[in-house]
Amino acid sequence: MKTACIIPHYNHAATVLAAASGARKYLDDVRIVDDGSTELPDHFEAELKKQGIQLIRHKSNLGKGAAIRTAAEVLASEGIDYM
Repeated sequence: MKTACIIPHYNHAATVLAAASGARKYLDDVRIVDDGSTELPDHFEAELKKQGIQLIRHKSNLGKGAAIRTAAEVLASEGIDYM
């Protein structure tokens, strides 16, 4: 049984990075959905990759529901059991 956490965000990279790092210790997978952020630090993606956290990006802000739906579709297609 595989478990995953979906973390949608918009312009809150530092907070999201800390939350994802903590969640990664307990879950099989953590996906962050960047919902069209305009303020992402240069090191953000590199730090996520280093920790084994995957980033999904929306080109524009589509809202929290769309961010969660996007990640849920990806995770379901990869065989994740619980989100």
